[in-house]
Amino acid sequence: VYVATNDGFLHAVDAATGAERWAWLPARLLARQQALYLDPPTPVRQYGLDGELRLYIRNNDGTPGIGGNEQAILVFGMGRGGTAVFALDVTNPAAPVLLWQIDRQTPGYGALGQTWAAPEIAKIRVGSGVREAVILSGGYDDAQDNRGWHEDSVGNALYFIDLLTGERLWSAGAAGHGHDLVLPAMRNSIPAAPRVVDLTGDGLADRLYVGDMGG
Repeated sequence: VYVATNDGFLHAVDAATGAERWAWLPARLLARQQALYLDPPTPVRQYGLDGELRLYIRNNDGTPGIGGNEQAILVFGMGRGGTAVFALDVTNPAAPVLLWQIDRQTPGYGALGQTWAAPEIAKIRVGSGVREAVILSGGYDDAQDNRGWHEDSVGNALYFIDLLTGERLWSAGAAGHGHDLVLPAMRNSIPAAPRVVDLTGDGLADRLYVGDMGG
């Protein structure tokens, strides 16, 4: 069982015993551990790993357990905790491996907002080949916490990301962030998870739906 918590840790818990096997802390959250330990009174709520988790099984043979060519990959964001997305290989649950991490400072991802929703993972056709892609909504612009309706400067994007490397395969959004598809009407952040649909039954994604903060 994998659980993300606001102290910033991803916890791996043995489902049979309830004992923790390990906990992983992103390096970017290390600096706040001292303040959490001291626990001073504060009116400001702090968040660590507040996002949803997505577990994807590559080469899934449909039987219980992980074996053969199967590979278990956990992909998750930070929710209110930040703008990063992480991918961990947990095929061996005793020895997790960080595959990649991206955030707003990563080249090509400058439009990322707070990464609230669990990304979708689907097979898509890229050129003449097929890639397994993380389909990620741009996230939440925390300027929306202020009263009044307004357009957003981050989060108003969609990203297709290579599952194994974190490479940006394609993105859409407003001008100014180097998107492959520039859509001036994409003016509001997208904290919701996309819904991906295979219309033809060939195992490849054909369409996706997502809602933004503009309604």
